[in-house]
Amino acid sequence: MESEQGEFALIHDASHIRYEVYRNCNLTEVGELFAEQPYSVAVQQGSQLNEEISRRILDLQKDRYFETLLEKYWSTPAKSSCHSTDDNEGITLESLGGVFIATLFGLGLAMVTLSVEIFYHKNKKKPSVKESVMNKSEKLMYSQSKIHTELLTKKEFGVENVMMRSKLVRPKISFINVMPREFY
Repeated sequence: MESEQGEFALIHDASHIRYEVYRNCNLTEVGELFAEQPYSVAVQQGSQLNEEISRRILDLQKDRYFETLLEKYWSTPAKSSCHSTDDNEGITLESLGGVFIATLFGLGLAMVTLSVEIFYHKNKKKPSVKESVMNKSEKLMYSQSKIHTELLTKKEFGVENVMMRSKLVRPKISFINVMPREFY
């Protein structure tokens, strides 16, 4: 037994505890029964009372006499006047408050992470092409390297200090030009 405030616990016989719980609204029975043992009546060995008492107890059980006594004395008006504390009230907003807070915290953290990633990728340094004019020997050396790319300056097309890079289709070809020969 324990009180609403949880100030004490009583370990006693099961029937006595149930009776106290039925009489007092502030008491609750906690846990299951342990070490339950039946009641007995002692009579002298070989006495005729042994059979008579056993038969009468069985007759009373069959007639449900003990159940009527239980309802009569243990279902007192004091128990019915107790305020109802239904344990099956369902889920309330108070019981889910922590879940909502955790969800909102996760959502906020995801938004902060997203904005940091967007800021990082927007401000990330992009690889830049050198803005210098390469002479023909440098261009030829670069095109014959392991990278197999060709750099064509836009100076040949009328624009200075800007280079354009393109990959070759076949690595064996060192230079392909689609411009007229007069620009060489």
